[in-house]
Amino acid sequence: MEYYCDEDRVWLQSVKVLKKRSSDPAYLDLARILRLTIFVIPNTNYIFYNYPVFKLFGNESNYKAINDYFFSLIAGVIESHGTFEIHSNLEGFTISALSRYLKCIRSSLDELVGITRLSKIVLYYTPYFISTIIRLVNTNISTLLPRVQYISKNESAARLEAVLCAAI
Repeated sequence: MEYYCDEDRVWLQSVKVLKKRSSDPAYLDLARILRLTIFVIPNTNYIFYNYPVFKLFGNESNYKAINDYFFSLIAGVIESHGTFEIHSNLEGFTISALSRYLKCIRSSLDELVGITRLSKIVLYYTPYFISTIIRLVNTNISTLLPRVQYISKNESAARLEAVLCAAI
């Protein structure tokens, strides 16, 4: 699926190579990678959160910057559309990733619970252990659960393409 321009795809490939060589994310242009990780899908009230890019740089040292950026996008979409949806690509999300990012996930969910203008959360490539995730997150997410739509791995590619390409 092609939702990045050629220049951004090349840059993301270089980030992947650098990550293999170093565990220090200092080599990143944080503002740029945030824009490629979390973005508003044009002409919609959809905020897209791309885990395969997040995992290239997400760590405890930058969770605050990530969440600040995420919630600034939410505020902008609410201002322009009144409500918003989160569409999240979880391709490659594993139990070990849950362990690594649990603090960031909890922090985001705690803030989302208080936002009444969230109309839907769509999870693409939903991991088979989603019930474990819900149990481990253990925040007050019961108000969010009725708004969550789980897209199976088999359906995800086509559904993601439809959502991302419809805006073009």
